[in-house]
Amino acid sequence: MSAREELTPGQRALLTDQLGDAKPATSGLLMSFGQSIRDRRDHEHPTWEDLFCHNLSSWMGERAAPVLRRLLDAETEIDRLRDELADRLHPYTYTDAHNHRLTLDTVLDGLLRPYVWVEAENLAAGGAVATVWLTPGQAADLDQALRDRRTAAFTDHTGDKLTVTPEDGYTTFEVTNVAEDEGETPVVVRVVTLASRVRELRNTFAALAERAQQRAADAETTRDADAPCPHDAACGSDHDLDEADMFGWFRLTVGGLDDGPRWYCSPGCVNAAMQRAGQDLALADQAAAVDPGQQTPDRWPPNGGHDPLCSYAGGIGPDCTCGPDTTAHATVSPTPHPDATAYDTSHATSPEGTRQ
Repeated sequence: MSAREELTPGQRALLTDQLGDAKPATSGLLMSFGQSIRDRRDHEHPTWEDLFCHNLSSWMGERAAPVLRRLLDAETEIDRLRDELADRLHPYTYTDAHNHRLTLDTVLDGLLRPYVWVEAENLAAGGAVATVWLTPGQAADLDQALRDRRTAAFTDHTGDKLTVTPEDGYTTFEVTNVAEDEGETPVVVRVVTLASRVRELRNTFAALAERAQQRAADAETTRDADAPCPHDAACGSDHDLDEADMFGWFRLTVGGLDDGPRWYCSPGCVNAAMQRAGQDLALADQAAAVDPGQQTPDRWPPNGGHDPLCSYAGGIGPDCTCGPDTTAHATVSPTPHPDATAYDTSHATSPEGTRQ
């Protein structure tokens, strides 16, 4: 069985325009359609012109618009529920009877490529932690493998591996991190999920894969700096949040403002926050100075002190590409992985960071 092919946003818009003001089909109409299909299939077809089939086809064709409208509305509702599920299960966690925890979330690397982040952790004291980064395509293949109840293995670009093995009554998720140095042994953590939770996991992988792609698209799009984050209500929060729960996020501190550090979920949101901060500090400069020429030099410069083409200031990547004469007035810290021995914290948001 192949995966369901969904309409693209452009196809939905075109189909909506083509259907005009057609109302969704009633249940009675759908039942009549089913009966007409059966009648066309089962009746005795003559060797000459089949008027019976022609009449049924004409009747169904005249009523196809309401049927398509109902299907279109149903697919739109599925997308809405999937977004709602992603919001509710962000991040998703499951702990098995052996006190091993599976965590799923979305993350972007330094080049704004989207991934579904999978972590398996032994919660015992000193327990091992293993992670793997799945592309949206791999997450979709995993969804299909869970649907088909077949063993599947996925390897990310670093060589780390996720193996899913279905058994009677349960499914095992095994995450393997390759040894970094000669003489070391790979880190392997297994999480056993009950068969009753597989459907929930399938829906979560699908929702997070779509969410990761949306985050990547947003990071590459110049949006209104004052618009709220389209991904997470916690984005921009100044609360004292646990760093272990904020993996893949950024903490931004702006010099000259007294509101302290804030959390942002993507490079695009960091860039928008820096634009807002620049506007606020420029207004403060104008209000404080009698003459624009008397503004103190330690105030906020354009682009936060970065070159106009700086990759960091433009939200393109995590590293500053300014020249030696520029001075930025902002500090952005990517959230380190909860296991400080497993990740180089300077690359916490990038799967290309070197693990130690």
